[in-house]
Amino acid sequence: MESISNRSGDLSPNLNRYLMRSVDMDLARGEKVNFIYSKLGRFVIVGFIREDRLSRWQGSKVHVKNGRIEPCRYTLPREFFEYLNSRARRETELFSEISPRQLEKIDRSFRANADKFVGSDAYVAMQNDLRMFGDAAFAPDYTLEENGPKDSKKSS
Repeated sequence: MESISNRSGDLSPNLNRYLMRSVDMDLARGEKVNFIYSKLGRFVIVGFIREDRLSRWQGSKVHVKNGRIEPCRYTLPREFFEYLNSRARRETELFSEISPRQLEKIDRSFRANADKFVGSDAYVAMQNDLRMFGDAAFAPDYTLEENGPKDSKKSS
């Protein structure tokens, strides 16, 4: 998957990781659209309950009898991209609530398996986020030190 270009200054700093790696679901409701959203890694399923302007979704329909899923050009409403960005932001907020103890366990597991990380989808997604957002791609409340995570909230 190619990374997204940062044309808007308001993108979530974990957007590439969210789009490539996350699992998420939601029942979304707006004034003119209602849909069920399921995300499994790179694969997104949107089931419309109500959508008054289906013409804004080009190339995204999978036909039941002869449908194929393959890379192609998709045209989606800008609001849907904003929705995806908001879901990525929500994931960042949830990550910031992980306890220092749990972060320590995650860090130990990561360090024990670091050789498997290089070249993985997670690695590529992290590289894309780092290229686009720099240090903002990391959780703001915690810093990793040589001996594991340090809760910067407690050290201030």
